[in-house]
Amino acid sequence: MELGGLELVREISALAVTTIERDMEKLAQAIQIEDWSEVRRLSHRMKEAAARRKIKPRARR
Repeated sequence: MELGGLELVREISALAVTTIERDMEKLAQAIQIEDWSEVRRLSHRMKEAAARRKIKPRARR
């Protein structure tokens, strides 16, 4: 497979989705048990990942 090929992009995208889903589950659990240091850690990790991908936060309602 060539570097930067479509298949590589698909693999990286699938991995990112899996990681985000796992982090969201962990975040929900941390909030439920009031583990605020874990909430802070996961939130920061997710924010940094979004920033690297230039994902903008949704507007608050």
